[in-house]
Amino acid sequence: MKLRFTTALLAALAALALPAAASASEGYAGTTINGRSVEYEATVGAGEHIAFFVTLHNHRITKVTEFGASVLAQCALGTDRIGAGLDSTIKVSKSGTFSASGTSPSSLPETALQVTISGHFEDKGRKVAGTMSASGSYNGQTSCTTGTISFTAK
Repeated sequence: MKLRFTTALLAALAALALPAAASASEGYAGTTINGRSVEYEATVGAGEHIAFFVTLHNHRITKVTEFGASVLAQCALGTDRIGAGLDSTIKVSKSGTFSASGTSPSSLPETALQVTISGHFEDKGRKVAGTMSASGSYNGQTSCTTGTISFTAK
């Protein structure tokens, strides 16, 4: 009986000594581009897409380097497909979360979209889930808004 108790106690102590599970952004083991970056793409509606690239450092996702979306928005004159994105680099926390907002770059006239994106990496970075939204003027149309769009990408 004492031997079983001692064995169980040692097993419990050994379990406590093991390192905690890796965060969602650590230990990425999926397919990479040049061993340093990963592309994610999500289809969020009929013909609507969200895509972005992330950078890896020591197999850990450290930043989102490009983000873009082609989604439908409700504007003052009706529904329009808009292109929105962010040029800035978005830092990814050690727990795998990220968020950013800013003005979408555009070469279109009379375009000023405010874009917000947030999300988190899951399954050691093989999957990302989050939300994005955009609002403002787009190609001369005013009062455009996408509302909040949820996405999951691999």
